Amino acid sequence: MPERLSDRGIRQSTRRGPGRGPQATPAIARRAWRRPLAELALAVAVLGVVYTINSFDYPTVCIVGAACLLIWALETPSRWRRALGWGACWLAGSLLLYLPFWTHFSPPATGIGLIHDHTRFRRFVVDYLLIYGLPLWIVLALFAGRVRVPRKYAFWAGAVALFVLVLLSPPKLSGVTVALLLTAAAAFVTLASGNISQPYRVLWLLTTVAIALIASGEVVYLRDAFRGTASFRFNTVFKTGYQAWFLLAIVAGVGVHWSAAWLGRRVRGAWLAGLAVLTGLALVYPVLGSYSRLLHFDQTPTLDGMKWIERTAPSDAAAIDWLRSSVHEAPTLLEEVGKDFDPEGRGRVSTFTGLPAVSEWPGHEVQWGHDPGSRATDVQLLYRTEDVALARNLLHRYDVRYVFVGTLERQDYTKAALAKFDRLGSVAFRSGRTVVYRVSAAGSRIAAPAR
Repeated sequence: MPERLSDRGIRQSTRRGPGRGPQATPAIARRAWRRPLAELALAVAVLGVVYTINSFDYPTVCIVGAACLLIWALETPSRWRRALGWGACWLAGSLLLYLPFWTHFSPPATGIGLIHDHTRFRRFVVDYLLIYGLPLWIVLALFAGRVRVPRKYAFWAGAVALFVLVLLSPPKLSGVTVALLLTAAAAFVTLASGNISQPYRVLWLLTTVAIALIASGEVVYLRDAFRGTASFRFNTVFKTGYQAWFLLAIVAGVGVHWSAAWLGRRVRGAWLAGLAVLTGLALVYPVLGSYSRLLHFDQTPTLDGMKWIERTAPSDAAAIDWLRSSVHEAPTLLEEVGKDFDPEGRGRVSTFTGLPAVSEWPGHEVQWGHDPGSRATDVQLLYRTEDVALARNLLHRYDVRYVFVGTLERQDYTKAALAKFDRLGSVAFRSGRTVVYRVSAAGSRIAAPAR
């Protein structure tokens, strides 16, 4: 940070000890500049790569970084110029370093939209306490340690707050109002005047940004592939939610350690007891959920996803193993298309072989800015139709080289419809009722693939 240059480096550059002449000063000054420049270069690289990993995180990191510079500058008025210069270089450097990515990347979002239909207060409180209850319990101690008022004022403030929330309940504005008020209170403490240490201000800053992220999901949403559907806030709440969780996790870790300075002995004892209960509840799902999902550990736990297919559809697993070992390059594969996160495993062949399929999860293609066209419906038509000529046309259209007819395909389509593949291709592999057909290449494609 600039502080090291101004407070330590310059002092070293003007200090002279025994045997040091004026000729040593430039070398010392150069060393004093190296560390701040190295820190700036690292900060530029980190900020720039954030956008390439997840563009949704970039604004949040910029806000946190700019606010940290503001806190640093507020401590000493003479730092404003250095803070502005460092911040400008930091932001501009992150853009220039990854300029090729910025110029070629086309994000699937098309802007910001306002939310008009808000969540009811009860649902708002329940949802967010289930997600953030544990770290918010620690944030409660942070607020309690800072806001200390006589009981009568606390009582009247609570009564007024309850009255206001009741008035805001019909338009469903109670939840967002509470979140925004907490954000404003945390921001006020972050920038409050007085003898407040920088680490303490940064702790309040992270709290401010985290609560603001939670509140933002009730105010605005990102116009993306879910726009116009019942899940239009899906990505917005998801992305801002995990950012808030990371920030609150940092606040919680520091808050537990510092809580002794905020709370009295008896109050802290009761607060720690509540924290222990919440921690125990948070550990229930990882234990019982894993136990239930792994069928009470009747099978040996493993991270190998193929074990599930080997157990539920061994003939499919054998065909997948054959494709992985015998098929080279990247010929197009036809398998049953499924909905996103299909619980029965549609898309399993392409997943475990790496071979491109005509279509898998259309919803994810839309999220990444790709238009799947009629691919999903064409796959279903290919399996469903008994018209050999139509099926041949579609196979040539998508340049299909292998057709997979396994457990799920036989479950979804009739025997008569699947029998046409015996006429359209040759059997390349068979295991039980699972068959992999090889389709010969056509001289020319009848229609161009939909992109």
